[in-house]
This record gives sequence, C-alpha cells and structure tokens, in this order.
Amino acid sequence: MAVTNAISGLTAAGGLMCMGAGGGATAQGLAYASVLISSVNISGGFLVTKRMLDLFRTTAAWPEEE
Repeated sequence: MAVTNAISGLTAAGGLMCMGAGGGATAQGLAYASVLISSVNISGGFLVTKRMLDLFRTTAAWPEEE
C-alpha cells in the first residue's frame, strides 16, 4: 500500500511540475488529470490505512455509544 502511495505521490509531483512548465493544451490537460487521479488515489490510500489501523484498536479506547 505504501508503494502505491509513493508512486502516486511521484505522479502528482510530476503533474504539478508539468502544470508549471507550460507546454501545449494536451500536456496541461494530462498534467491536471494526473494530479487529480493521483490525489484521489493518495486520499483513498490514507482512508483505507486508517480503517485497517482502527481494526487493531481495543474496545476500551472507544467511547460508549448508546
């Protein structure tokens, strides 16, 4: 999971650099798309990781629900 987040981070960084470097309309469109898709993937990775870590929480750490 960490490897895919690292790859998505590199893709997002590369897209940000392409957006700042100019280029044609196609390059700008691909850069925006790569940043958007990578951001969604990174956010999803963090959410899944949090859910997996919550599985190891003890019941004493959870507040009482009524």
